[in-house]
Amino acid sequence: MNAEEISQLLAFADKLVYEKTGKHLESREKDILKQTLEGKGYKHFKCDNLRNSYIKQIVAPALWQKLSEVTGERVTKTTAIAVLQKLQKDRLEEQTNPEVRSQQNPETQKECDRNVTHPIVESARIDELLASSASENHQTPPNTSTWHNFINSLKPGLPLLLSSALIGSGFGLSWLANWYGVTNHLAGELPKAQTGYDWALKLNPGSPSGHYNLGNLYEDQQNYQAAREHYSKAMQDDFVAASAYNNKARLLIIQDNKPAAAVDLLQKALPLAKDKMVRYDIHKNMGWALLKQSRYEEAETHLRTAVELKSDRAPAYCLLAQILDHRKDKKAALVLWQKCLGYASMYNKDEAIWIGMARQRMNNVRN
Repeated sequence: MNAEEISQLLAFADKLVYEKTGKHLESREKDILKQTLEGKGYKHFKCDNLRNSYIKQIVAPALWQKLSEVTGERVTKTTAIAVLQKLQKDRLEEQTNPEVRSQQNPETQKECDRNVTHPIVESARIDELLASSASENHQTPPNTSTWHNFINSLKPGLPLLLSSALIGSGFGLSWLANWYGVTNHLAGELPKAQTGYDWALKLNPGSPSGHYNLGNLYEDQQNYQAAREHYSKAMQDDFVAASAYNNKARLLIIQDNKPAAAVDLLQKALPLAKDKMVRYDIHKNMGWALLKQSRYEEAETHLRTAVELKSDRAPAYCLLAQILDHRKDKKAALVLWQKCLGYASMYNKDEAIWIGMARQRMNNVRN
């Protein structure tokens, strides 16, 4: 296995664990699995200065047991590669083959539809969220009957909490709660993340970053109605409005099939967007929505702008390739499909579908 294949299989294993347990593999577990995928024997393992005997007898068996539970297969050091590769292949077929997907039971299909990219992927920037919190209005702390629960939920951030107490303002506590939520969101600890965001909004009900983050969280949980509501509330502040407009527009495209409504939101978002990645997402989503309306020339303009902003992202290439397919420009379309395939990730729900389309187009050319 080459380095890229090892990286993808490691990410896939982490994804399986997260889907079943709500928690990612620990750093130590990732180290052990990575060295296993590299073909190393226990005597060559290096992990947190642990003795090889301890890794072999205690740590590694616990990892194999965890992987066995989440995969439904017997996983050992010897079988780990074969089991993960088989499940990886099956998952890709489920995501890209409509016939396979239609045969799944609802619970299995729900798991395959989950967007397993970074917890805050679509236009989320931690620095902006934290800076947004710091600019919000002064609010009073919660009442004393709930104060101790708040302190207990924020023990990992106690030093910052003390700093906020010295500041003596509600905005400092709201900032801290948001920080706690974002930190846990990125770590895949969704219940803890929700605790942080909920407290941020209790301390400052008008917090735009709190609403934006909670919208992201609800979207990760596939509670799209709640996500829309919080994105709408986040639109009231210029600092996070562009991202909130963009995220809600994307839901209108992929969940509601309302591309015209998405275009209206994205037109409002574009003048507000300052971050390069956010502008990429807006142009990409604008191109996507226009493509769904068969407004091909307008869609192409936005998608090519997106490529100029970020040339190492798959979605704009995948969507542009579809426009060129429509024009029967097979040669140019193939170039874009190759780029789409080169940058796309099978672990992203949208991109997994486009990977299937890209492979189909390339197979047609070979045949």
